[in-house]
Amino acid sequence: MDRWALPGPAHFLTKAIEALREGQNLIVACPENVVVRLAETLDGRLSDDGWSVRRLRTVRDCDPLEQLFGDLELDAGESSRRSVAELCRRLRPRSVVLVDDVQNGDWPRWNRMLAEYEVASRGVSAGDRACLVVVVAGVPLANYPAKAAALSIMPWQDVVGEIDILLYVREKMRCQGALDKAGNLVARIIAKLALWDFDLIDYLVQKERRDLFEPARLMSQYAEMIVMEARFSDNWESGGRIKFDGVEWTHPLLIYRDNSRREELTTRLWAAQASEIMPLLEIHRRALCRRMRPYIKLPVVIDDQRFDDLDDIEIGPLAHVAQRAKMPSKIVQSAEKWRRLRNKLAHLEALGYLEALDRELLYPN
Repeated sequence: MDRWALPGPAHFLTKAIEALREGQNLIVACPENVVVRLAETLDGRLSDDGWSVRRLRTVRDCDPLEQLFGDLELDAGESSRRSVAELCRRLRPRSVVLVDDVQNGDWPRWNRMLAEYEVASRGVSAGDRACLVVVVAGVPLANYPAKAAALSIMPWQDVVGEIDILLYVREKMRCQGALDKAGNLVARIIAKLALWDFDLIDYLVQKERRDLFEPARLMSQYAEMIVMEARFSDNWESGGRIKFDGVEWTHPLLIYRDNSRREELTTRLWAAQASEIMPLLEIHRRALCRRMRPYIKLPVVIDDQRFDDLDDIEIGPLAHVAQRAKMPSKIVQSAEKWRRLRNKLAHLEALGYLEALDRELLYPN
């Protein structure tokens, strides 16, 4: 599935195009190691929207103005005449110059040039402006300028959320023919473990389901495969800490690397299980009540509390009632099973592979 077709990334592209329609120059700020094919995808969307687009890749240690005049073949005569105002005048109206891969070492030069170009752009009506779009990677968020009249900053922050990841994972599983009753739980586990990292998602989707219940071991294997020390630090600019559904999360590889935090991986596994299994346990509780009714006389008194309807009784007391009333063994066993699973989840304890993917649990009547 194309990552850019997912709701979050697609909305990000839409906002960028809307800003350009309003005559805004754009700084698209990305963490390293996270966003792929952004410039290429934006180029295609802008072309489809009727824009004239020139896409350039930044030249390291080169003056931005010199690169733009040279790469765009803008004749300014003597180099002394090359200025930001002259660049703004010579660029074609309603066109976009899309500059890709500006990194930390080159950012100060581009930042200065963009500040001057923003001022020059104000002298041209919004509908006729030639806009610059600069895709920057690996620069801390604090190093970007504030929004200006003709300049917007779009950071890759809180762009991808769990709904995007679930759609992506389920489509991957569908292509593998792996969507079944356990599919929702498996997709949720992968989403909680991988968060915004699509490369990690692709890796986890290929693993055996049993492996997903040992997240620390999974992260150890993945870290060896990608040489994680070269990729992530605990900050936004490296892709190690990003907002996801409004909450700032740390990449699971960094969690694994810190021995004192590894239990957080199990907590993420638990969170995925609780999201999917707790509603199933409620369905099983109600089904258990129906099975118990022929064997019980109401009202029921539990710890001095009177219940006129079995549906009002939680699974733990229900299991006690089933045992006390000496109901058929299948009812007692089911009640005890659902009580045990719910208690584990209620106490933040992740279920094991066999417990979580139990067929009776996943296929309620």
